[in-house]
Amino acid sequence: MARRLRLVAGLVAVVLLGAACSSSGSSGNDQSGKVSEGGTLRIGTSSTIDTLNPFTAFQANAILVFLYEYPYLAQYDNKNEIVPEFATSWDTSSDGLTLTFHLTPNAKWSDGQPLTAEDVAWTYNTVIKFQNGPTSYYAGDVVNMKTVTAVDPATVEFHYDRPVASAVSHIITIPVLP
Repeated sequence: MARRLRLVAGLVAVVLLGAACSSSGSSGNDQSGKVSEGGTLRIGTSSTIDTLNPFTAFQANAILVFLYEYPYLAQYDNKNEIVPEFATSWDTSSDGLTLTFHLTPNAKWSDGQPLTAEDVAWTYNTVIKFQNGPTSYYAGDVVNMKTVTAVDPATVEFHYDRPVASAVSHIITIPVLP
C-alpha cells in the first residue's frame, strides 16, 4: 500500500511539474519563429528582491534580475571570456586612456524608446558623479574613469586618467539604465 501511495504521489508530481513547465501564454515566438513583442517576464525566487534600482540594490537575487532586465555592454561566456552583448565590439587607444565601444544599432528599450550611447554615457557618468554616495556599489568599477561620452548613437567612449588593465571587466559589471 505504501509503495502504491509513493507511486501515485510520484506520478502526481510529474504531472504537476509538466503543467508548470508548459505555457498557455506566448512563448515569445510566434509560429513563424519571429520574436513577439510584449508580455511579462516572471522570475521565481525563494528569497526577496530588495529593489529593481541597480544603484541601491544589495541582495544577490536583485542583481541577478538585472541580468534579465537591463542591457550590459558585454558579459562572460561559459569559457570565462568576455563576449559582446549590447556592445558589438570595443577598441582600446594606443595610450590605454580611451576605450571605444561600438553598440548594437537601432536597439530599443522594452517601451520602444531608442537605446543609445547617450543611455550608456548617462549611466556611467552618474556612477562617476555619485560614487561616494548612492552609486557607491559600483565605485570600484569606475576607478580612474574620468568621463564617458556618446560619440554617436551607436558609439561610446570611456576616458581614463591613466590606463586600467582590467577596464573592460569592470565596465561590463554595470547595467545600462535609460
